[in-house]
Amino acid sequence: MKKIFFEIFLIFLLFGCTKNIKQSHNTSNNNNSGCISGHIITDNPTDLNGLIIYLGNVSIDKNGYKIGFLNTSQAPHYVLKSDGNFKICNIYPGKYILILYEVISGGKSYLDEKGNFIIISVENNETNNLGDIYFSW
Repeated sequence: MKKIFFEIFLIFLLFGCTKNIKQSHNTSNNNNSGCISGHIITDNPTDLNGLIIYLGNVSIDKNGYKIGFLNTSQAPHYVLKSDGNFKICNIYPGKYILILYEVISGGKSYLDEKGNFIIISVENNETNNLGDIYFSW
């Protein structure tokens, strides 16, 4: 139920804030920040073109539940090209969740087999290569 609520909340948040999307974080790194990179793979490669990758904030409540937050106006993001490769830099060190947004289907978080957020760590002056990320709608 929490997972469904979060995805519905995420869709409303994304639809309200996706006007004038532009590349917010360039592909070169400044001091006191880090990068992530990877390669998105989908069932249909044509789905990749225009897919937006966001990094959402994550926090853990007193019961150990991971809670994801996304502010599209401030979140590091990248608009994918047809090859599926991405690199986002100038990210403050910390823990994040990966959220993919597609115009028709809305936003979807990158989850493990049990439905939990996959936490991505960003370290100062380092690039975290996530490798191949298999994603289906």
